[in-house]
Amino acid sequence: MFGFKTLMDSASAASRWVSSRRNVVNPKAEPKTPQVVRRIPRKQFDAVMGGAKAAMRELTEFAAQAKSRLREDRPIKQDDLLELLRKLTAAQKRIDAEMESDVAKSADTGDTEWDRRSYNLFALPTSRMANSPQAIVDGTLAASNNGAKDVKLLYELTVAEMDVAVARFNVTLSLITGEGRPDL
Repeated sequence: MFGFKTLMDSASAASRWVSSRRNVVNPKAEPKTPQVVRRIPRKQFDAVMGGAKAAMRELTEFAAQAKSRLREDRPIKQDDLLELLRKLTAAQKRIDAEMESDVAKSADTGDTEWDRRSYNLFALPTSRMANSPQAIVDGTLAASNNGAKDVKLLYELTVAEMDVAVARFNVTLSLITGEGRPDL
C-alpha cells in the first residue's frame, strides 16, 4: 500500500509540519517548557514500521476470513474463536521474529528524532499497530475472563477489534501522507 521510503519521508515532513504549526496562533509565543526530543534508533523504528505494515496486512486478511465465516449458516463455536485467536498469536510471533531479525541485520547506527507531538501522532501508533494482534487476543481473553460467555459475541468483538486497529493505523498514515492533516 505505502512504500517504506515514502512513509519515512512523509513522517519526516509531518514532523516538520507539526513543528512549524506550533506557533501559528501566537507566533511570538515561546514554549513554556523545553522541547523534549525522543531519539529512537533508526533500525528499531524501521523494524517497528515493517511490523506495523505486516500487522496491517495480516489483520485485514484475518478480518475478511472471519467475516466470511460469520456469513456462513452454521453457528460460531468455541473452536472457531480459538482458531482465530491462534492465528492472531501466530501472526504476532511472526511479526516479532521479523522485527528482531530486521534489527539484527541492520547496520544503520542513526537515530530518528521525535518531539512529543510527532511521537504521539506517528511513532506511538506505529508501535501499537505492530503489537495489535497480541493486544486483540488479550482484549478478547479479558472479556471472556470478565464474564462474557457468548462465543459469537466474542468472535464478533475480535473481528471488530481487528477492523478498528486497521482503521486507526490508516488514520495515522493519512496524517503522515498529508491526506488528512489536522488543523492544529
